[in-house]
Amino acid sequence: PRIWMIPVQLLRSENPGFRSRAAFLIIRSTKNARMAQRRMDEADVEMREMAVQALWGLKTQQSIDVFRIAERDREPRVSACGLVGLYLAGYPSAIAELFHRTESDHPGVRSSSAWAMGQIRDVRCEAPLRTLCVDRDPDVRQTAATALATLLANPRTEAPELERLPERRPFNPLNLTVRPAPKRWRPLGPAGPVVWRQ
Repeated sequence: PRIWMIPVQLLRSENPGFRSRAAFLIIRSTKNARMAQRRMDEADVEMREMAVQALWGLKTQQSIDVFRIAERDREPRVSACGLVGLYLAGYPSAIAELFHRTESDHPGVRSSSAWAMGQIRDVRCEAPLRTLCVDRDPDVRQTAATALATLLANPRTEAPELERLPERRPFNPLNLTVRPAPKRWRPLGPAGPVVWRQ
């Protein structure tokens, strides 16, 4: 359709802001995780950040792979985007990692964690956000205050549903019904002889 010509053309723009937003629109609309993964190789931080955000809410394996790549990104904000994606995909370890990063010595890491907690709006984030509101760094305090206001205005009372794997059953290649063996004997008394019952 002709409507796609504009964002596709903006991808070739020399303006990084136009390029990143065009990529967001295309990836978000098409749910194209492969395109997002290709954008993770670009030097532009905003491009990587927007590519990850475009996949938020998806639980496909390709999307999760992109979130994992982003989590290991050297840029704190991109890494935080990856953790938000993992949280929304049902990975409970993501919120624990955000809490851990609030104790980082790097202000950028603490600020990005606060921003991410404002995005997920999990009620468990209120306490760490209040702690960050009195952080020694002014940027961290400002980000935490904004995130806390967002959380309190629209809290997420239930965590995203976790993906559950089907229950594994013992390997039975012949699909046979396994029944307990019948009891053929019982002892007579504590030290009596064994008597077999036919």
